[in-house]
Amino acid sequence: MSAGEKVLSRIKKLMALADNTGNSHEAAVALRQAQALMMKYGVAPETVALAEITSETCRNIPSNALSVPGWLNALVTVVCMTAGCRSYYGWYQHSDRKKRRSVTFYGVGERPSVACYLFGVVCRQLKRDAEHYLHTACTHPLLKLSTIRRRMDEYRLYWVAGVWSVLESVEPESSEKAVLDQWLSRQQRSLTPAKVRQPEGDSR
Repeated sequence: MSAGEKVLSRIKKLMALADNTGNSHEAAVALRQAQALMMKYGVAPETVALAEITSETCRNIPSNALSVPGWLNALVTVVCMTAGCRSYYGWYQHSDRKKRRSVTFYGVGERPSVACYLFGVVCRQLKRDAEHYLHTACTHPLLKLSTIRRRMDEYRLYWVAGVWSVLESVEPESSEKAVLDQWLSRQQRSLTPAKVRQPEGDSR
């Protein structure tokens, strides 16, 4: 196993710890440690070349809506900022012949792989916490379904903001950004802007 593979393995173990612990504080500590390793062993900007840009597509994402929910877009943004990469949305043909959403992370070296792994971790944690919120704070019999959906969207946004607050942003250098722009331009034939849906005001 190469040094890079060992570091990646350590990062994934920390993320797995964050995924499996029931303690939110322990999860936050594990994520911070994983990010510290990512920052310490990251690729230097001056070594970046187009051939070093890789991508990783996550297909198991928590929404297939035509308009991307604001909380999901925020979550993807947090993952990108944490891993030091970028992303774009897409569609794929599922086995049931329906199209489903995907998100592709792209960046230098192993960053997209780390981003995809981190995305899975935080998605599972968010799902657990959102289900708990649904069964404890949205049980009033007079609540409309539309109101419950809005409240769930708002909860998810606040949840993502909490994750954002404990992680540091890794901003690619200008030289790296230029390479990422060049790489993305080669993918533009199949990309179109995605609509993002923000939660509306609350009502019963």
